[in-house]
Amino acid sequence: MASPQQLATSFTKLVQDYMEYAQQVFIKPVHAALAGPASWSPPPTGRVKINTDAHLMNGGGVSLGVVLRDAQGQIIATGVKRIQARWEVEQAEVAGVKFGMQVARRMGHVEMMVESDALTVVRSINNNITGFSPLLLYYEDIARMKRECVFFNCSHVRRAGNTVAHLITRWNTDASEFVCSDNSPKIELIQVGGESLAQ
Repeated sequence: MASPQQLATSFTKLVQDYMEYAQQVFIKPVHAALAGPASWSPPPTGRVKINTDAHLMNGGGVSLGVVLRDAQGQIIATGVKRIQARWEVEQAEVAGVKFGMQVARRMGHVEMMVESDALTVVRSINNNITGFSPLLLYYEDIARMKRECVFFNCSHVRRAGNTVAHLITRWNTDASEFVCSDNSPKIELIQVGGESLAQ
């Protein structure tokens, strides 16, 4: 029977071997320098910026939040969508991007700048990945909508620059989908972390 010292040495060697393997196989963490900005900035005139986020609710279900803003930083639409599903984070985040683009298209926007705090989703959208799994079908839908745009850009923003969309996912609505646009009763704005939030 091995001694405690031999077991400890063997375990340490296993951990070292696994760490070397993981560094070669798994995606390396993104350093802060490679991540997107930490604050929100307005799009150029004529374009709409769409910030999206997703929230996995306790007890099951997914909540998607979107906010559309113009070149003056004014909110022109907000939306929340609830889906009864048990998804992984990536599926929820990519569904949020698709929902945001759908809202923008309904309002007639064809020049879109999408921001998400899910870096993996941003990279996959920019790499135009497609396939037949439920997750990849969402990316395929986004790729199709991109082709229908006059201008499209998708970029990463850190959580601090995505506060409004993050909070919108927590909106409590009775409807499975609720969108409030600038055609609705006037939206009152408050400042949250440098961003304007509909109240």
